Amino acid sequence: MAGDKENPLFQGESIEVLPLHDGLVELRFDRRDAAINKLDARTMDEFCQATQRIAGSPDVRGVLVTSAKDVFIVGADITEFGAKFRQSAAEIAKDTRESNERVNAFEDLTIPSVVAINGLALGGGLEIALLASMRVMSASTQVGVPEVKLGLIPGLGGTVRLSRLAGLATAMEWVASGKSADAPTALANGVIDEIAPPESLRECALVLLERAIRGDVDWRAAQRRKFEPLPVSVEEAADTAEAIRAKSISVGGKHQPAALMGIEMMAVAAAHDRAGALDLESAEFGRIARTQAAGALVQAFLNQQALKKNVQAPRDRRAPDQAGGDTRGRRHGRGNRVHQRTARYAGAFEGCRSATP
Repeated sequence: MAGDKENPLFQGESIEVLPLHDGLVELRFDRRDAAINKLDARTMDEFCQATQRIAGSPDVRGVLVTSAKDVFIVGADITEFGAKFRQSAAEIAKDTRESNERVNAFEDLTIPSVVAINGLALGGGLEIALLASMRVMSASTQVGVPEVKLGLIPGLGGTVRLSRLAGLATAMEWVASGKSADAPTALANGVIDEIAPPESLRECALVLLERAIRGDVDWRAAQRRKFEPLPVSVEEAADTAEAIRAKSISVGGKHQPAALMGIEMMAVAAAHDRAGALDLESAEFGRIARTQAAGALVQAFLNQQALKKNVQAPRDRRAPDQAGGDTRGRRHGRGNRVHQRTARYAGAFEGCRSATP
């Protein structure tokens, strides 16, 4: 069932919340002036406003989160990093922690939420998806936290929630390598709950949401895991960090302070609840953002994007500036190659493939 566009619960420039049926609503990312969704300041503000509207509507029983674009969310808007990163490490950490507190409101909703992840969910895009109770991923989708390629670490709770969903070692590897994962890998690691064929992604996510509302799926237990310390000892966390650190250094990580600093921070954060772990992530993000490596890599990315815009301007003026996102240029834009990967999975998924009973 499509959302009721004539009577939206919330309507913004990048996000709308549409009534569905039986108390369900659809929070849809759909940036009007771009071919892709990205987490710029406007989108973040609208996400928080939409969350407040949902929280203040007693008749809403569940939230389906979708994207109207060919990709879910490619990441943050790097063009907004300049002014922010000129602040001190402490100021960056404070701003980052405040952003986390704002988006926490979605995770704190007392109703179930399911995200339908299509195309790409990178950096902040994956971090937004991790706020929900559960996630359904298209068979042709890629997810990841590639911030290390910009000399950074996730700063919107990615290190905290990945650790509690996928386990400390896997989360450290994802953060330190910046590599993307396909749907089977994400499912096996507990990052998502189901895989769906691209053509029925929304339907499968909606079915999972309805199951959660009926009590067939314990969505509250899934959420609680993200609030608690990890079930590992301090010694185990330190040993895991040392192993991942050695692996990272062996593949050139010694030249990436973000990877090594992120690993050490995550080991300490494992013993903390959500609030404490987010404090540590935000503080480390502030310190890392002020490193020479981060400044150089962010500027290099901006220069690359500016060059692409100049070269492509006669043909396409929609080239995005995105971060924690796809540094491979426009490969994943509208009418892109992302759908070509679907052929690999043809016939492999009859309906929704689930890790939940």
